[in-house]
Amino acid sequence: MANSWFQNQSHLLPTEHYPWVVFPSDQHLKNQIFCSLSHPHKIFKKSIPELHGAIKIVAHCSDWLLLCKGNTASHYSLWNPTIPNTIELPPLSLKPDAELVSWALSSPPCSADPNNCMVLLFEKFHRSIIFIRPCVNHKRWVELSYAQLMIDIGVADDGDYDFLEHCVSCNGKLYAMSFGLSRVVSINVDKDNQLVIESLPCMQPNSRSHTIRASKFMAELGGELFLIRLFYGGTMLIDTNEVIDVHIFKLDFYSMVWNSAKDLMGGAIFFDGCHAFSCAAAFGNEVECDSIYFSMPQDLGWFNCFNLKGCYLQVNLPCPIPLEFCGPPMFFMPPSNVRLSDNHTQVENKLSKENEVGKCSVKVPGKEDNIEESEVATTKFNDLPLFIVKLIANSLNLFDCILNFRVASRDCWAATPPLGRKQALEKLKASPLFPWLFFSTSMNVHNFIDPKHAYRFLMTIPQTLAKSQLRCSKQCWMMMSDCENSVSFYNPFTKATIDIDIPNQLPQKFSKSYVMGFSTLPTSLGCIIMGLNEIFQHGIVVMLAVIGNEGFEWHTFWLRCQFSVNQGCPIFLNGAFYVFGQQGNLLVIQYEGEGIDQDNINWSIIDSKIPCECYRQSYILEWDEKIACVLVGPMGTWVQVFKFNRTAITWESVENLGDYTFFVSRSSCIAIEGKSLGMQNRIYFPRVHGDCVLYYSLETRKLHYDREGYLDDFHNTKEQLRSGWFDPRCF
Repeated sequence: MANSWFQNQSHLLPTEHYPWVVFPSDQHLKNQIFCSLSHPHKIFKKSIPELHGAIKIVAHCSDWLLLCKGNTASHYSLWNPTIPNTIELPPLSLKPDAELVSWALSSPPCSADPNNCMVLLFEKFHRSIIFIRPCVNHKRWVELSYAQLMIDIGVADDGDYDFLEHCVSCNGKLYAMSFGLSRVVSINVDKDNQLVIESLPCMQPNSRSHTIRASKFMAELGGELFLIRLFYGGTMLIDTNEVIDVHIFKLDFYSMVWNSAKDLMGGAIFFDGCHAFSCAAAFGNEVECDSIYFSMPQDLGWFNCFNLKGCYLQVNLPCPIPLEFCGPPMFFMPPSNVRLSDNHTQVENKLSKENEVGKCSVKVPGKEDNIEESEVATTKFNDLPLFIVKLIANSLNLFDCILNFRVASRDCWAATPPLGRKQALEKLKASPLFPWLFFSTSMNVHNFIDPKHAYRFLMTIPQTLAKSQLRCSKQCWMMMSDCENSVSFYNPFTKATIDIDIPNQLPQKFSKSYVMGFSTLPTSLGCIIMGLNEIFQHGIVVMLAVIGNEGFEWHTFWLRCQFSVNQGCPIFLNGAFYVFGQQGNLLVIQYEGEGIDQDNINWSIIDSKIPCECYRQSYILEWDEKIACVLVGPMGTWVQVFKFNRTAITWESVENLGDYTFFVSRSSCIAIEGKSLGMQNRIYFPRVHGDCVLYYSLETRKLHYDREGYLDDFHNTKEQLRSGWFDPRCF
């Protein structure tokens, strides 16, 4: 391969074979910072000639990378770090209005047949594929339109505007997905440069999501094709850039069905907005198995990690050293036999030990200091009579009894026999409890975490609710929806289930409502159920149902108004639902009377903007018969509380919660008095650090994960996406 389009190179990458995050580190774009995911304090400063300038890695195949140079997307090259040459491709002349949305490398350039290796670019507006064969002697860029082919194979109708994106190579074939209908097609360009597109008979998977904004991409892992969907908060008009859910599907090539993925076969997928690659096995402690690593366009210097089995989202900051200039990060997986450059410099980690976040642990006060004293003690706990042990057991709460006391000794085990459901519920009622953090995982179990003691509990999900997700909760009742046809109330302790009878003639699917809420316990007559959908440029559709003696009485009405709904649960106060808007305003929906009709329903919008900007998360809750909201800054860098003044119709800043404690999430928010347990003046979030639930103290103005440890922001904390707060005191 001594052709003129090869150039020599000298500086290559570090030898470690695991995923890296690459940052341009100076304004001239000549230096790069390589940060290891496996060893977060191992950082290399490099100057790779192939990565000089505005370089993006846009495709990946085997050990070869497709590099895009400059901001005009007109210069490309193929780079393999294991060999001393790059393949420079001829300049590409794009149309003035062209926009590229996907790139692909069909096979490595070292293929036996030079025609098999192709670089493909997918253009959006003209719906064309621009390709080149880099290994042939007379290589040139060729543009082929696929608009009519999509109509011929039934992927698009005549007059519809749809285009292909997210091209992936899997098992020697190229696959892409249509933007609008998410139809998967196979792509082939024969030796005569004829484009062949075939539609796969697999329909768009039902993501069971109620959100308005979403994005997707495909990736190959272990010979399997995966579809990843990211869902965001906000509306069509207001973008919060907040990831609120992630769904992953795997294509069954035999039945041609997208099935919900339970795991990633122990591997990991990386996506930086331009290209995706996968690792068959995770590396080290910092690269999690069965996880998706992805970055957002506005996220400079950090990225998200979604764990499929745990259903949590974690934001990582791979470079602990502040950089004067930091461009968008790129994910890179070096080959296993990469050569090491002689002039690389390892950057020492400047973080002091004082800034390191310690692990949460449970310590017994005085245990280390009194070892000798305990050894010479004449009276031991095991010497106590059995009736004394039973008295101690009966005085303990449910969790100390089951989790700690029973396993202390044989006498403790004998004094606390296993509790049945009835006995456990009776003991639970007598326990001084706080709300528990509830979340579900891909393992079809419900998880509960006690925020005070960090105890965890597991409960199996009924088979009928296995595909449902928590939408909102009140006290001990949860409203579950599968976003298809089913909505049910569920009590995890009593196992009681109440199915909601939904009529087919509703203008919108109630199970896909953007906002859901209910007024009181579903076991009581007069309980009002509300579903709300925001229709772009048409207002809001509201669906209400009242539980009566003869079942559910439904009514639907439209609100012709401009109101951007916040992604969260409404509150019910003084006979009215209050829905929080993206700009701090309130939508009030009030129902009065016995029959549910248009005359008994009043609505209004309270135009009350919050004197606070640039917040990323917001929650509304009832606080001592007042309306309060919690606003969270980017990555939790600040937290503010406001209460609504009904007289002045303004939001007033709150500096202290007094004896109250807030528990906030998208599906439920609770305010209770917490002084009795020493947990007052705190705001608990659906995030976990180690084994502890994260909370914000209005006294210290810091984020805490236990009594002593604190964090500066949400980095390296796990947000449970499908979560809420469950009040065990009210079952």
